[in-house]
Amino acid sequence: MLTPMSQDDDAVATAVFSALSGLLGLDARSRANDDLAALGLDSQGLLRLLLEVERALGLPPLDLPDAAFTSPATLVTAIRDAAR
Repeated sequence: MLTPMSQDDDAVATAVFSALSGLLGLDARSRANDDLAALGLDSQGLLRLLLEVERALGLPPLDLPDAAFTSPATLVTAIRDAAR
């Protein structure tokens, strides 16, 4: 489940959900706790997603733990943590 967001955190969530929605053609925010693989995100899609989010937020390349790639919500949380 998503944690409460500050204004900066909202930028992370917006970037992740927008990128996911664009890649997968679905409303990713409404599927925040669904499994990324079940949503149809493969390894190439995941790489495109991370590049797009890093670019949108002006972040350097992120080194995220494996647990970050469970669901859109866990990805948002991991990117928030890495961006701090």
